Amino acid sequence: MFDCWFESGSMPYASRHYPFENKELVERSFPADFIAEGLDQTRGWFYTLTVLSNALFQKPAFKNVIVNGIILAEDGSKMSKSKRNYPDPNDLIERTGADAIRLFMINSAALKAEDLRFSEEGVKGIVKQVMLPLWNAVAFFVSNHNADAAKGQLNWKPGQEVKSDNELDRWMLATLQDLAAKVEVEMKAYRLYNVVPAVIAAVDDLTNWYVRRSRRRFWKSENDGDKNAAYATMYKVLVDFSKILAPFLPLLAEEIYQILVREVDANAPVSVHLCEFPSADKSLMDEKLVERIAMVRGMVEMGRVIRATNNVKNRMPIASMTVVAHGTEEKNVAETMKDLILEELNVREMKFLEDETKLVQLSAKPNFLAIKAKGPDYAKNMKVISAKLNSLSVDEIKALQNGETIKFDFGEVGADCLMLNRIVADGMAVEANQHFTVALDLKITDELRRACVARELVNRIQNRRKDQNYAITDKIEVTLFSASDVFKQAVAENEAYIAGETQAVKIAWAAAADGLEANDADGEAFSFTTVKA
Repeated sequence: MFDCWFESGSMPYASRHYPFENKELVERSFPADFIAEGLDQTRGWFYTLTVLSNALFQKPAFKNVIVNGIILAEDGSKMSKSKRNYPDPNDLIERTGADAIRLFMINSAALKAEDLRFSEEGVKGIVKQVMLPLWNAVAFFVSNHNADAAKGQLNWKPGQEVKSDNELDRWMLATLQDLAAKVEVEMKAYRLYNVVPAVIAAVDDLTNWYVRRSRRRFWKSENDGDKNAAYATMYKVLVDFSKILAPFLPLLAEEIYQILVREVDANAPVSVHLCEFPSADKSLMDEKLVERIAMVRGMVEMGRVIRATNNVKNRMPIASMTVVAHGTEEKNVAETMKDLILEELNVREMKFLEDETKLVQLSAKPNFLAIKAKGPDYAKNMKVISAKLNSLSVDEIKALQNGETIKFDFGEVGADCLMLNRIVADGMAVEANQHFTVALDLKITDELRRACVARELVNRIQNRRKDQNYAITDKIEVTLFSASDVFKQAVAENEAYIAGETQAVKIAWAAAADGLEANDADGEAFSFTTVKA
């Protein structure tokens, strides 16, 4: 007698009544592109699939295997109906949406045949990291486009291509091509779990860099080529995003597609799921530009880490930063992108040092994994290489950072085979990565603090705009009252900045606080109100 696993193992052909029926269909589609089953169900099925297929056809029954792990309760115990130690799926879908659960599961250990402790917080993290930022980007685009189109301030229309010379546009389009290429490679290899980190990174690129750095381009009233290029770029990115994300966030992708494509083009495919999956456009790829922006963002991130570890908030201006570039290309990036970096970090001045040992004590040790990866000759000579790298002087370390190498009979090693250690002197605020060493001057003057008060005021006005549901393009009038001389001076010194950031056409002072909303800016009390201009 055969057990049920024999029946399961013969499924690929027996289910089609082969060879008595559907002979051509079965032989054309056999073996399967992939099979999928839980870890607890694999042994009998995989075994009989393989044995029977080899016995009958002398070939395997499948090309790829996807095995999911066991989904456990958050505390690691087995999910149980009697214990109710899991969130109700219907309630969870109601709270977070099915897309968030789908993407969380794709990104989880379960797709690597490992146990997964199911966490509702993990699902909420997908909403916060991916879905809300992406949806906010769509809303930003649509609201700005509709407002500009209604005022006749836009030549570009959805679907029209505009070639952009703006570096930010070219970087975002290149980043999108990298994502498309990455997703295509990983999907062909059935590594779905490698897709989600790339998607999260790309959404961050779009929302936390491209949109934020481009806001003023969308807000300006001139109908110029740069503004039209920004709209064309963001439209293409959002539409292609919807297509790339369709297999992973099918509902959100569909909604974005319907808003951006179907509402303006009745001849477009009726669903994003009927569109061609976008392949990387090599003409838009720019590896060097992507690397340059990655260097800049790395430097900005180091500056923010310094602020966070020293409890200096981002709205507090800093007088200066000192940069040591670890190579010629890095120096070029820092110099050409200086204004952008200073603006991102809210720093007034950038200084350069050639020698980072004036900021830190530098030492190095071997990176054994990197050395071993260079080949068997390096692996068997590890002791010789290690002895040399452990004895490097500071000048020799800097020479390797500048592109020089150490030659051996079997080859050569460079800075990639080093692990650098930097000891920061007391009182210094320093961070470093493979490209830069960055130090911030954290001394706060009275003038810098007043500038911080102005930035805090901008934040309060922007929050007020949101509470009042003002459109992004609405101009406003602001009325202020404060008994603080520091606050008054801060506004006087930074009035143009405040007006520009909040789209205020008028900033007036009231004689009393009556009828105004009480607030504070970096500890300085004030009251204010806003009205549409």
